[in-house]
Amino acid sequence: MVFRIGGDEFVILTGSSDENYARTLCTEILSHNEESISWEGKEIPLSLYARAVHYEGGTTLRYSEFFTMLQNELSDEKKHQYN
Repeated sequence: MVFRIGGDEFVILTGSSDENYARTLCTEILSHNEESISWEGKEIPLSLYARAVHYEGGTTLRYSEFFTMLQNELSDEKKHQYN
């Protein structure tokens, strides 16, 4: 399932708990980096980022909790990347 969480940020939600599947999916997405898409007669290069996040909660997930978890994961990664 793919859904937009804001701006140009999207989430792919799977029912899989297989980490190799998640890594393969990220690799496939990233393999399209710098390809172009055509829109209104213009070529727009893609700049893609993908990361696997494992949710270990229960079966009920509120959007606000999920969004906060994703934002925290991205924020933590940026801290590690630039420190």
